Amino acid sequence: ITMGLTALFVLWLCKRVDTLMIIRTGMIISIIGSVIGILAPLNLPLLMVSAVIRAFGMGLLAALIHALVGDAVDYGFWRTGHRAPGTTYASQGLGNKLGVLLGSGLCPIILGMAGYDGAKEVQSASAMNVISAVYLWLPLIFCAIIFVIMMFYRLNQTNYNKIIHELSQGHFHP
Repeated sequence: ITMGLTALFVLWLCKRVDTLMIIRTGMIISIIGSVIGILAPLNLPLLMVSAVIRAFGMGLLAALIHALVGDAVDYGFWRTGHRAPGTTYASQGLGNKLGVLLGSGLCPIILGMAGYDGAKEVQSASAMNVISAVYLWLPLIFCAIIFVIMMFYRLNQTNYNKIIHELSQGHFHP
C-alpha cells in the first residue's frame, strides 16, 4: 500500500525535483527505516514503522526505475546513433525476473540451512539471526549500494535535456 501511494506522490514530485535526487533521497529514507528496525528488532510497533518508512523510500525508486531505463535508451542513441529500446527494456525485465528468482529461491534455502522450521513455535537462535539479517540488514545493504551507484550516475535532468535537445537537432555524440 505504501509503495503504491508513493508512486502517486512521485508523479507530483517529479515536476519539482530532479529524478536522481528523488531516488537518492528514497534510498536515504529506506536506510533510515532499516536503521530504526535494526535498533529495535523486538519492538513490533517500531518494526512496522520501519517497514512503512522503508517501503516509502523504495517506492520512490520503484516508481522511477522504468524512467531511468528510458533515459538510458536515449543516452545510448545519442552516444552511438543506434536506438535499442527493445533490448534495453528486455534486459531490465530479465534482471527483475532473475532478482526475484534469486531472492525468493535463496531465502528459503538460507533459512533452512540456519535451522528454520515453520512448524516450531520458537525458532533457534541461528534461524532468528538469519531472519533478522534478511529482513533488516539486506535491505540496508542493498539501499546503500543503490545510493552509491546513483551518486556516480550522471544522467540528471539537466544533462538529459541537453541530450534530447541535441537529438532533436540531429546531433549525436559518438
